[in-house]
Amino acid sequence: MPKQRHRAKTRRTVRQRTAVALAGSALAVLPTLTTTAIPTPLAAPLTNQAESLPPTTPRPPSPDITPPTIAVDGSLPQPPLPTPLTAPGAHASYGSYAPGGALAIPDSMLKAYKNAANILAREQPDCHLDWALIASIGRIESNHARGGYVTPNGDTLEPILGPILNGNGYATIPDTDNGRYDGNTHWDRAVGPTQFIPSTWKNYASDGNNDGISNPSNIYDATLATARYLCTDNLNLTTTPNQRTAIYRYNHSQTYVDTVINWANAYRNGVNTLPDSTIPIGA
Repeated sequence: MPKQRHRAKTRRTVRQRTAVALAGSALAVLPTLTTTAIPTPLAAPLTNQAESLPPTTPRPPSPDITPPTIAVDGSLPQPPLPTPLTAPGAHASYGSYAPGGALAIPDSMLKAYKNAANILAREQPDCHLDWALIASIGRIESNHARGGYVTPNGDTLEPILGPILNGNGYATIPDTDNGRYDGNTHWDRAVGPTQFIPSTWKNYASDGNNDGISNPSNIYDATLATARYLCTDNLNLTTTPNQRTAIYRYNHSQTYVDTVINWANAYRNGVNTLPDSTIPIGA
């Protein structure tokens, strides 16, 4: 009997050592991603160029500024893709549709983006934020407020709401605004053309059209709040790595960062303006 117990114990020990070895080898083959990026100044906007999509920008090292745990829209951090995207909208989460062509922006939205950039140029001149970066976020978050489906003063004609933040794939954020902005008194939701959650809006509420109201569902107010968020800590956005740092703080996803960078580069090469839509487009 003692010999049988000894042999059983020996077999268990061998199995345990084998399991540990297999687990170690599995960890050893997981891919790793190491990149370098050299800061480069933004190119001046170009005109009359063919509407070709820009090459993918390399990923920078880890941001020097630690982003908050929850993104502007309440999304949770996402793992990076093993390789960069090659074109704007190449990831299914963000799509590739835009009314009138990939490089077209509704007239009211283009005015709102440029208005926000002009205000930031006065408020934080060392940030060097350009309108194209704001426009890229507006395109991804709401397809430019559903194709410019807005009133003359910039209010969206219908609510633009993100998912209910009840922990189902997103952060868990109980109601913080008593339903004032998102209409939900139980949970928060991201609101408006650049998708601010109410708790973040409290810190970045802006009045971009000087009507005395700060409304996340107004394109002038929302784009100015986005501009101020991107320029947090007066980050100098003349380099691609710093742009990526600012965008990652906005949404903790390298896929999102890649997409924003590529669309912004495309917009800098020239855009066409469209009439504001009379129906919501690209929900």
